[in-house]
Amino acid sequence: MARFQSQRQGILRPRARSEAEARQAYSLRITRFAKNPVEQDRNVRELVDAGTPVVAIFGKSWDHHVHRALGISLEENLLLISETVAYLKTHGKEVVYDAEHFFDGYIHNRDYALETLAAAKSAGADVLCSATPMAALSPNSSSAS
Repeated sequence: MARFQSQRQGILRPRARSEAEARQAYSLRITRFAKNPVEQDRNVRELVDAGTPVVAIFGKSWDHHVHRALGISLEENLLLISETVAYLKTHGKEVVYDAEHFFDGYIHNRDYALETLAAAKSAGADVLCSATPMAALSPNSSSAS
């Protein structure tokens, strides 16, 4: 299991034991905030400045969370995803897009959950994934929490 160190608040990187491992390090943050242009967003700037070749960002893939947690439209969330990925790619980063709560989103609004992946991929994401395990889902759950 990798040990992690935080060089800045919210930036996680595996603790490197060698120069080769340091090149494999990555930084993790969220997509840009809706109120910020991507080039002025603190989270995105920290990813660019982190000094890692790989960055991982996570974004909302469940429409319920887009409305409830972010308070924005579904279309605006797609812009957050695509603009963040594209900006990081212009700075030479390998981008891993983590579709947060993808499986919940897929159950409740399949088309939108898939649109979030398409937005990241079309903007240049190198890897698409969801760190939310399917085992976290309740098979009998029919309401959004």
